[in-house]
Amino acid sequence: MLRVYGIKNCDSCRKARRYLDDNNIEHRFIDLRESPPQPGQVQAWLAIVGEEHLLNRRSTSWRALPEQHKVPLGQLSERHLIELICEHPTLVKRPLFVDGASMLTGFKPEILAEWLAADEEQ
Repeated sequence: MLRVYGIKNCDSCRKARRYLDDNNIEHRFIDLRESPPQPGQVQAWLAIVGEEHLLNRRSTSWRALPEQHKVPLGQLSERHLIELICEHPTLVKRPLFVDGASMLTGFKPEILAEWLAADEEQ
């Protein structure tokens, strides 16, 4: 089943959930604040989509971090990045769609539709 990770009050997450509901796409929503990801889960996400697509460097959560954490892309060790995301799950780009080993970050209806169609073909 499609899992959608996000935050209940996030506009993009609400739009994505509405899109899925309107198109009768079965899914399970997981609020990152209520159910923060575990280190192994974040490590798996990073292996699939990478730091660039998983970490939201534009978020208010990112801007609120101490400066020592705000290093350029690719300069955080994987261990430190995993710890950072587990401690601050709102750093994850939202929504995060997970279907088996396939993942997509962010919500654009046309891209989500293509991703879901490609995922069904596999």
